[in-house]
Amino acid sequence: MSPHFNPTVPGQRIQILDTLRGFAIFGILMVNMLWMSAPVGISLTDYSLWNSPTDRTVEFLISFLFEGKFYVLFSMLFGYGFWLFLQKTNNGASPVKVYAWRLILLILFGAAHIVLLWPGDILFIYGFLGLFLLLFRNKSNRGLFKWALALLIIPLVLLTGLALLFHLGMSNPHAAEAIESAMEDQNAVFVALIENALKIYPTGTFSEIVSIRLEEYTTLLTGAIIMFYP
Repeated sequence: MSPHFNPTVPGQRIQILDTLRGFAIFGILMVNMLWMSAPVGISLTDYSLWNSPTDRTVEFLISFLFEGKFYVLFSMLFGYGFWLFLQKTNNGASPVKVYAWRLILLILFGAAHIVLLWPGDILFIYGFLGLFLLLFRNKSNRGLFKWALALLIIPLVLLTGLALLFHLGMSNPHAAEAIESAMEDQNAVFVALIENALKIYPTGTFSEIVSIRLEEYTTLLTGAIIMFYP
């Protein structure tokens, strides 16, 4: 019989982790229910489909109570689950190989989710970044701390630099005009994508829907890296 890992039996599960994981997924679900009902490009513009007082109130409550509040918790649980899995010794199987195989399956599942269901998928990114996480499995605590610090500081420095350049550019009339024009053009691209998605999703063919979904995903991925990574 080839080496393999057995599922964790109920008596050996860490209940607090399962509870926190369920809580995090619930919070993400609350946010995703809003964005699953509209083109994802809406999150990158001030374009709105919900303008009634009730809609605005619900949108505000979801944003205030849930949006952006559960990414850290879910990411922490992902990392802790990674560490727990590597501590396993089960039937002679290599935890690294098994975990890498699981990540590959997660990537494939996420890719299918993007193409067939919704471009706001996060599983593909978790699986992809999880492969890089394997490179840090033998790092010392000091080494991990240095890497964590660098990964936090570098994007903050880059964004601070971009903000300063933006401020300097806006202080120059000619540069400000060019910046505003570029921002308007970019916003027009997002709005066109949103309106195209609103037209294609209800009536388009399967290939048209897949095409617009992939276009939304690449657009969202760029915006998400800029907005959420730091």
